[in-house]
Order: sequence, then structure tokens, then C-alpha cells
Amino acid sequence: NLLKAGVVFDKSPQAIIVTDEKNVIQLVNPAFERVTGYMGGEAIGRNPSFLASGRQTPDFYKAMWQQLIETGEWHGEIWNRRKDGAAYCEWLTITQMRHGDRITGHIGMFIDITQRKEAEAQVEWRANFDTLTMLPNRHLLLDRIDQAVKRTRRGGSGGAVMLLDLDHFKAVNDSLGHAAGDFVLENVGRILREQLRTEDCAARIGGDEFVIILKTGAAENSDTAMASRIIDEMSLPIR
Repeated sequence: NLLKAGVVFDKSPQAIIVTDEKNVIQLVNPAFERVTGYMGGEAIGRNPSFLASGRQTPDFYKAMWQQLIETGEWHGEIWNRRKDGAAYCEWLTITQMRHGDRITGHIGMFIDITQRKEAEAQVEWRANFDTLTMLPNRHLLLDRIDQAVKRTRRGGSGGAVMLLDLDHFKAVNDSLGHAAGDFVLENVGRILREQLRTEDCAARIGGDEFVIILKTGAAENSDTAMASRIIDEMSLPIR
């Protein structure tokens, strides 16, 4: 049975950490070494916190240990850091080991789900942004407008909504080709990102049409001044 357990430990596709009652690592398996980049000798004798990425707050770990104490098990997503410094996301299960009423250690088992998380993030990004201009799309714009209206109703600063379209854009596509038209749109996206503040928003809603949301403060005509700057930048040649 011990031999079988050893084979399972070594061959498991899940990374495994075994700690003692003081949460000091006693054993790691080859899958742990592959995922983290740390060899067994570099991990044994250390607290698993040396893998921490810094993305989780102290409250996150406090809640984790509270659940471990109360139920004997915790599972969930957590971001850690490999030996080369790259952050990775893992699905982790921690199980408490006990002998009678005494905690004798913990077993942590995890799989690397970084690629899945990156794929999910890419799908979410494509659902909310225009891939050509890198600006929010119509879907995200509606959400931003809703937020701006709620903020204003709560007594916050005012706002302005502007519509922008490009004169003679069809002529660019017809005479120079769609690649040139795409190049123009990419530059429009760049100009808007450069001119707007972080609290403002510009979105492409289709074709050569854009919407700009400005968070306006006490400065008089601040939205008009912003519009003038954008028009001035748009008037420069795109070569």
C-alpha cells in the first residue's frame, strides 16, 4: 500500500505539497516542480507562502485559514508565482491532517489553470472591446453611460456625451483600400486614448462612429475645450 501511495504521489498530474503541523513543507512531488520551477530541495523546509504572488489580500488568507479550521478543507483559485517570477493561477485544495484532536499537517493539491484563465479573459475582453481600435465597444459603452448617469444622480460631477464620426471615411476605403481604412481607425483609437483622461471613456460603436463620455468638473467649458483638442488632433494628417 505504501508502494502504491508512493507511485500515485510521484505520477500524479496534480502538484502536491505535504506540510507539518507548523505548515513547513515536508514533501513535494514532481508535478509541483514542473508547475513552480522549484526543485524539492528548494521548497522543503519552507512555508508555502514563499510562492505567494502578492495578488491576494491578507483578508483572503485569513478567510482561507478560518475555513480550514472550521471544516478541515479549503478549495478555490489562487495566484502564486513561479521561480522565474511569472505569476500563475492554480485551483488549490488544502486538506487538514489530524490525529485525534491534534492537527498534524496539511496536504495541498493544485493544478495550473493559467491558460484557462487567460482564455476566459480574452473572451471577456473581446466581448467588451473593439479589437481594431482597442476601445470599448457598444456593449461596454452602455454600461459606462449607465454608471455615469448613476454617479450624476448621486450628486457627483456632471458629464458630457459626444458623438464623433470621420468625414469622407468611405472615400479612404474606396480609393486606398480597407487596410488603409483600418490604419486610420487604429490611429483614431490611439488619438482618443492619448487625449482623454483616465476617468473619461471613448468607444467605437461601428464603422467610423465613436462616442466619447467626459466626466466634467467645475471648470467652465471643460468639455468644449476637450472637444477642440480632439478635433485639432484629428485634423493632423495620418500618413
